Amino acid sequence: MIDPARRLLLAARRQRLVQRAALQRRQLGAAVAPLAQAWGWVERGIVVGLWLRQRPWLLAAPLGLLLWRRPRGLLRLLASTSALWRLRR
Repeated sequence: MIDPARRLLLAARRQRLVQRAALQRRQLGAAVAPLAQAWGWVERGIVVGLWLRQRPWLLAAPLGLLLWRRPRGLLRLLASTSALWRLRR
C-alpha cells in the first residue's frame, strides 16, 4: 500500500506531466499549422501522380510530340523519367 505522502507526490508529478504534454501538443500544433497548406498541395500531387500512373498514355503522347520536335534533350529526360517510373513500382 502506498502511504498518503507518496500518493500526493505521485499525483503532483502526474499533474505536471499532463500539463507539460498539453503544452507540447499546443506548441506542436502551432509549429505544424503553416505546413497545412503545403501538405494540401502534396496530397493533390500524390492524387494526380496516382491518376497519371493509371493512364501513362496521357504522358506518353505529349512526350512523343516533344521527342519528335526536339529529340536530343528529351531522349535523356525520357530515359531518366522511365527509370524513375519503374523504380517507384
